[in-house]
Amino acid sequence: MRYCLSFDIAKGKSVAGLFDENREVLIKPHEINHTKRDFDHLMQCLADDVKDRMDVIMESTSIYHEPVFHYFTENGIVPIVLNALIAKMQKQTLRKTKTDKLDCAHLATIYFENKQNLQTTHARVYREMQELSRHIIGLTKTLIIHKNRFRQLIGKSFPLLEEIWKTKFFFGETALRFMIRYPHADIVSETRIDALGNALSSVSGRHKKQYLKMALKVKQAARDSLTAVDKTSVVCEEVSELAEIILVLENQIEVRKRQLIELAEKTKYYKNINSIFGIGDWTAASLITELKDVTRYSNIKKLTAGCGLDPTIVKSGKTINYHGPISKRGNPRARCVLHSAVSTIVTVASKNQKDNPILLYYKKKRSEGKHHYAALTASATKLLRIIYTICVDDSTYRHSL
Repeated sequence: MRYCLSFDIAKGKSVAGLFDENREVLIKPHEINHTKRDFDHLMQCLADDVKDRMDVIMESTSIYHEPVFHYFTENGIVPIVLNALIAKMQKQTLRKTKTDKLDCAHLATIYFENKQNLQTTHARVYREMQELSRHIIGLTKTLIIHKNRFRQLIGKSFPLLEEIWKTKFFFGETALRFMIRYPHADIVSETRIDALGNALSSVSGRHKKQYLKMALKVKQAARDSLTAVDKTSVVCEEVSELAEIILVLENQIEVRKRQLIELAEKTKYYKNINSIFGIGDWTAASLITELKDVTRYSNIKKLTAGCGLDPTIVKSGKTINYHGPISKRGNPRARCVLHSAVSTIVTVASKNQKDNPILLYYKKKRSEGKHHYAALTASATKLLRIIYTICVDDSTYRHSL
């Protein structure tokens, strides 16, 4: 006799029910809070012979299912996690009735009818990598907000500064530390050239003579700047604070990126993916974070669909369109990383490797009249096929050509 303990997951609580293979309800679906006490009580209510022949099933529900998954894993039961989209399709009926208790029973039915399409349980290293990746994305979004605000404030306190330091150097450590000390054009105008040169050279450690020319440009720009606020304004304090925050955020992002790369190096196919022309350490780590172990897919079509890059097929009467827009039903972050990787490969290969397959494929799509982004999307699918092939064959990119 098989048993199924099913959970309809919600934030901070779930509906749990125990069923046997004859669809008999052994524990009626009831609400259970996500607390250790409630789960310990539930486990105590289960007989030992039930625990030995019991599976736990739940849907993948954002992060809300993770505490439940972790609890049972720690107690020696690895839960079955369903893909939420597939579970929804399996639960659809003509009736519109939908309750948490019914959903709990539906999950048990899916389990006993062997209709489960599993959300693969990944190794811990992949989960850690995903957590790091999402943290980096959050830090990056925050950094962009602060940089935009910094630009606005500099436009008030020192408008001509951006003309001296272009975007590449405007947010560099030298410029930011300089603005922490000299946040307003008038303050720069009142400071001696040698002091400005010392401030600029103190970051890199180079001799101040190398920065005297830059100091002269900065001082001239300060004299010519038409500021919107005076040097006693609170805007100057905000400029200094934002410069410090940007430096901290950039440092945190670099530290986390190094951690992610170190974790990626421990995975099986890091060297294979990193061997692809145009893909560096960071891009390889990002690809592994989103794709994980690609060999878990039985064929390339499933991997393509998992990334949402499969074309939609529309049939109406005698008309069939096999080449519709991509479905976008898979991992959006995976598509973003693949798109970015292809953009880099096309740019680098156009200068250093004219016969690169991805570059040639991109040019082919462009010659067919495809838009730049449509050609990049098609090339991303080709890159995905290359990644899948070299991982399945456990070979490097050079050997796979």
